[in-house]
Amino acid sequence: MSLETENNGPSLEVLECRVRENPDCALSRTKLATALLKLGKTKRAEAELRKAIEIDAGYIPALVNLGGILLARWDFRGCVDLNRQAASHKPDAIEAHFNQGLAHLYLEEKEEMVACFERVVALDDSHAAGHYYLAVGLLSLNREEEARVALSKAVQLGYKPQPDILKALNNKDGKNSAHKTKGNPDIQKNP
Repeated sequence: MSLETENNGPSLEVLECRVRENPDCALSRTKLATALLKLGKTKRAEAELRKAIEIDAGYIPALVNLGGILLARWDFRGCVDLNRQAASHKPDAIEAHFNQGLAHLYLEEKEEMVACFERVVALDDSHAAGHYYLAVGLLSLNREEEARVALSKAVQLGYKPQPDILKALNNKDGKNSAHKTKGNPDIQKNP
């Protein structure tokens, strides 16, 4: 049995042993959940994260990681709730605001989405994806000039935008073209 994995972290067996030895440690359960996620064992990882949150309701890594699982499962409201809880415990938790913003995008809650991504870039001005999704949100609110600025910053930081957002911003009728774009999850439709 190896004590270390390829990335020099503890093996799954070691992490499981740590949880058995100290079942009330949120950190150990979250580390085990992270290893399980890397192995594609999402249901078991989710169970470990839920146990970690039962142990410590304010444990940010468990809240954010479980929120990420829910986001991937299209449980957007659950994702928002967990990440909002994380942000209430740690207002500068960038990942919590970012995940919330993505969930708001899919829920078509445009103002909330923009607020989340504004917070992301306020906390870390070098967050390329934060600037990109801020541009998407601003465009969905027909705030084209602000969207251009945010998109420009995202590109400067190395983000590769979806062609549809570039087309929407370059189109003279850009105000409505972004909302008519189909097949691009980054562009919200008008309700």
